[in-house]
Amino acid sequence: METFCFMFVSANFLLLFSKYSNATETITLSDSIIDGTNSTLVSKDGKFEFGFFSPGKSSNRYLGIWYKAIPTTVVWVANRRNPISDTSGILMMNSTGNLVLVSENKSVVWSLNLNKVAQNPIVRLLDSGNLVLRDEKDTNSGNYLWQSFDYPSDTLLPGMKLGWDLKTGLDRRLSAWNNPDDPSPADFTWGIVLNGNPEGYSGRAREILSECSMEWPWQQWIVLNQTGYSRQRYAWNEETRTWRLYSSVPRDACDAYGLCGPYGNCIPTESPVCQCLKGFTPASPENWKSAFWSDGCKRNNLLKCENGEGFVKFVGLKLPDTTHSFVNRSMNLKECRVTCLQNCSCTAYTTLDIRGRGSGCAIWFGDLIDMRLSASGQDLYIRMSASDLEAKVEAKVKIPVIIATTIAIGFGMLIIGYYIRRSRANLREKTENKENDDQEQDEQPEDLELPLFDLIAVSNATNKFSIDNKLGEGGFGPVYKGTLEDGQEIAVKRLSRSSGQGLKEFKNEWLHAQNMQVMDYSLQNLMSLVSAWTLWKEGEPSELIDPFLEQSCNLSEVIRCIQISLLCVQQHPEERPSMASVVLMLGGEKELPQPQKPGFFKDRGPTEANSSSDKLESNSTNEITFSLEAR
Repeated sequence: METFCFMFVSANFLLLFSKYSNATETITLSDSIIDGTNSTLVSKDGKFEFGFFSPGKSSNRYLGIWYKAIPTTVVWVANRRNPISDTSGILMMNSTGNLVLVSENKSVVWSLNLNKVAQNPIVRLLDSGNLVLRDEKDTNSGNYLWQSFDYPSDTLLPGMKLGWDLKTGLDRRLSAWNNPDDPSPADFTWGIVLNGNPEGYSGRAREILSECSMEWPWQQWIVLNQTGYSRQRYAWNEETRTWRLYSSVPRDACDAYGLCGPYGNCIPTESPVCQCLKGFTPASPENWKSAFWSDGCKRNNLLKCENGEGFVKFVGLKLPDTTHSFVNRSMNLKECRVTCLQNCSCTAYTTLDIRGRGSGCAIWFGDLIDMRLSASGQDLYIRMSASDLEAKVEAKVKIPVIIATTIAIGFGMLIIGYYIRRSRANLREKTENKENDDQEQDEQPEDLELPLFDLIAVSNATNKFSIDNKLGEGGFGPVYKGTLEDGQEIAVKRLSRSSGQGLKEFKNEWLHAQNMQVMDYSLQNLMSLVSAWTLWKEGEPSELIDPFLEQSCNLSEVIRCIQISLLCVQQHPEERPSMASVVLMLGGEKELPQPQKPGFFKDRGPTEANSSSDKLESNSTNEITFSLEAR
C-alpha cells in the first residue's frame, strides 16, 4: 500500500512538472513518461522513439518502441497483455531502480521486476532500438541490468539474438500479434528448440541452426505475421521512404513442418510435392493419392539389426527434425558411422558442421521427419536393410554394363554405316569411271595413232633427263624440256614409279594437251559421321543399313539407335544426353529430339599447296582440283 501511495504522489508531482517536457534520450529517478503529454524517449541518432501509442483502429494505449519517421511501424510493446483503456498511463522509475508502468487507478500494468538494485539507475533508448536499464556508476557501458532485446515482441531488429541464453536460461522468441489492432501474443511463435542439435522453429516450420542463438546483423528487420505461420523480412528504401518486402517465409509448401510425414521427402518442384525416399513406400497408399501425406512412408524391408545392414547416402536434404537426436562435436564422420551402426535404434547420421572438411557428428533415433530437397541441403546417411543394400549394389553393376553396351551399339552402328557408305561410294565411283572411259573411247577417233619416240632419242633430247632441263612435276611425274635432232623443242613427261596413273590416262592427257594440262578428281570426306549425318538430313537413314541385315532387323529400332548416336555427338555439350538418358531412350518409345549438325562435322575450306609446278584449288562442291602447268 505504501508503494502505491508513493507511486501516486510521485506521479502527480511529476505530472505537474512534466506536462510540457520535450523528448529525451534517458529516464532517471527524477524523470517519467506521461501519456497525453507528448513526452517520449528518442534514440541519439533520432531513429527510434519510445512512448505511448494506440495500434490500428484501437483506442487502447500501449507502451512501445517504433521508428520515429514511421510511427505506424511498432517494433516492441511492453504491456502487450495489459492495455490501458485511457491516456492515464505513467512510466516511472521507483526507488529500487525498477521501471514501472501504472494507470489511473494506481494499478501496476507492467514492470521489470529486477532482482538487483541499482544505485544510479538510468534507462536509455539506444540507436539500435534496444531499450536498456543500467547502473550509471558501472564503468562498463555494456553491462545491462535489463534490455528489451531479451524480450522481443513480433520483430527481430539488427543486433537482436534469437534463442536461448544457456547461462541464464532465458528463451528469446518472437510471437505474432493477434491482429493489427491487438499486439497481444498470438499462438504463432518463432524461436529455437534445444534437442542436442539446435534447430529453429516457426509455428510448425522448423530449420536447422548451427548455434543456440541467432543474431540478425543486417540493417533490416523481420516481423512475424499474425495471419499465418509466416514471417517477412523488410528493408527500408530511403528514396521512397517506405519499407520494401525483402523476403518471406514460408517460401513454398515444403516449409510446412512435417508435411510429408516420416521418411517423406518434400520436393517443391515435383507434383505431388511429397515423395517417398528410395527404399520406402507410402504407409497409407489411399491417403497418399488423396494428398494426405502426414502418415509418411514405410520401409520396403524392415530393419532387423543383423549383420549386413548399412547406410545409403541421400544428397541435398534439409536435415530431419532433431527432437530425437544426439550431437557430438568431437567425432569425425567415420566415428559417427560406427557409433550409429552399433546402436540398433540409430536410423541416420551426418556431419554436424559441413564447413571445410566437415566435423562433428549428428545422430538420429526413430523415424525421420520433416525432410525436404534443398539447394543448401547436405548429405544424410540413412540406415537400410541388407536387402536394400544388395539391390543398390546390383543396380550399380547393371548401370555400367548398360552404358557400355549402349556405347558399343552406337559406335558399332556408326562403323557399319561407315563401311556400307564407303563400299557404295567405291561402287559408284567405279561405275562412273567405267561410264566415263566408255564415253571417252567413243568420242576418240578410231584411227588414232600416237607418235612414238625411241627412248634413246628422248634421252638425248633431254640430256639424259638432266635436272637442268626439268620444268616441273605433276601427278604422272616430272616434265623435262628437250630438243630433237631436227631442232624441234618438246616437253617430255616421264611417268614416275610412284604414280598411280596408267597408259589410258596418259593418252587422254596427251590428247588434251596444249599450253596447260588439267586433271580433276574429287576428295570426299573417302568419314562415317559425315555419311550418317548427310543421310539423316536427306531423310534416308535406312541407307546406312547393310542390305543383308535389313530384312532381319527392326527398322524403327535401328533408326532410333542412329538418331541417339547423332544426339550423343551434338556440338554443344548441354544438347548431348547423359548416359542414363541414353539408356532410357533405347528402352523407351518416347519421341526423341531432332539432332543438329554434329560437333565434329567440319566443312572443308579452301586449301592451297603450292610448289614449282603444282597448284591445289577447291570449289564449292568439296572438290579439290590439281592443275599442272607446262613451262
